Amino acid sequence: MNDRHQLLEKLNSGRDEFLASLNGVTEEQAAAKPVTGWSILECAEHVAIGEENLLRRLMEQSTPTDREMSRQREALIVARAADRGRKAPAPEVALPHGRFATLSDAVESFCRSRAQTIAYIASCQDDLRRITMDHPLIGAVSGQEMILIMIGHPLRHAGQVREIARALAELTAGAGLPAKSNGNPG
Repeated sequence: MNDRHQLLEKLNSGRDEFLASLNGVTEEQAAAKPVTGWSILECAEHVAIGEENLLRRLMEQSTPTDREMSRQREALIVARAADRGRKAPAPEVALPHGRFATLSDAVESFCRSRAQTIAYIASCQDDLRRITMDHPLIGAVSGQEMILIMIGHPLRHAGQVREIARALAELTAGAGLPAKSNGNPG
């Protein structure tokens, strides 16, 4: 199995994991804010905006380079991208600002952008390790590194969605409100 095939598999499984984290979240629960931090809707908005923005950078702002960037960084990116134990501030461009009225809208946007990412990687003829672009937090990255970040980002936030859902369940349990339902988001 080659790198490209593995990237495509991981892009698909990362999307599926993020969507699974939203399974059963109602629109009301998605909009509810825990005591601190983002709501589930804000988290989904951030993931959707991030996917769209990083794909645009990859497709429109990449430049060829004569040599590969260190592959050692790739392992570090894979290890850190989905790690919820290591907090990272969202860049201003990816902060949620109410772009989506519903969780369904945010999910649809993410899925549309992820499908475009998958189509781009499936058809891209460039050596992803020989193109570079800027990432808003870590600076210059190779195309391969950008895709690894895009794989890990929704995984990281799938964990955050689950954390928010647990926090909301604890808050509502004491108030006698309904917790997470068994239906799909929107």
